[in-house]
Amino acid sequence: MAELLDPPLARARYRRRQAIFKPCFAELRERQGLKRFHRRGVKAVRAEFALHCTALNLKRAVVRLLLPIVCAFIRF
Repeated sequence: MAELLDPPLARARYRRRQAIFKPCFAELRERQGLKRFHRRGVKAVRAEFALHCTALNLKRAVVRLLLPIVCAFIRF
């Protein structure tokens, strides 16, 4: 891993990746309680994970779309 991260470009890419992906998995784990899957079988686990990802994406969409609208009404 040290050899892979030795070039400056690789270090910059890894830093950007940490800022993008790590918060997603942290939110799934801490706020949605996805510390382990509750279903058995690959298909069921994929469905459960898809539901968690859908909930995360919906939350982000609501925050990005509705929050500016709500803030605009509060300012008046």
